Amino acid sequence: YYEMSVMRADKLYGQLRKSEREYIDFLNENSSESRGYYNTQIETSYLTNELSSATEAYFIALRNQEAAFIAYEKIKNTKSLIVVDSPLFPLDKYVPDPFLYTVIGALLGAFLTIFILLGRCVFLDLMNGTFEDFGVNELN
Repeated sequence: YYEMSVMRADKLYGQLRKSEREYIDFLNENSSESRGYYNTQIETSYLTNELSSATEAYFIALRNQEAAFIAYEKIKNTKSLIVVDSPLFPLDKYVPDPFLYTVIGALLGAFLTIFILLGRCVFLDLMNGTFEDFGVNELN
């Protein structure tokens, strides 16, 4: 809007200057003796009206330009988008440590192996009836 008002004011300024030049040229070239009193008066009245309307239009355009500039400055300093929630950035890529999982796997495998071997020994002793050595007579 501001840019349009600047272009309009420039155009009207050119029209104002043109009207002023035509008015001054007409007054310099024509007088009441050369063309007749009424022709000169009508032309002078016409050019005076054109000059006053161009002047008025130019100053209205300047006022609109100033109002548009003030509105532009207000809008320029305000944010058009307001962040309600700031974004959460994604977590870093998780890469498991292979050495740690190798050690955990080895420990779990060792405990499982020991449990299976002890369980097998207890089971075989129970089946063979050699559990009496441990102070247990019979399970039944």
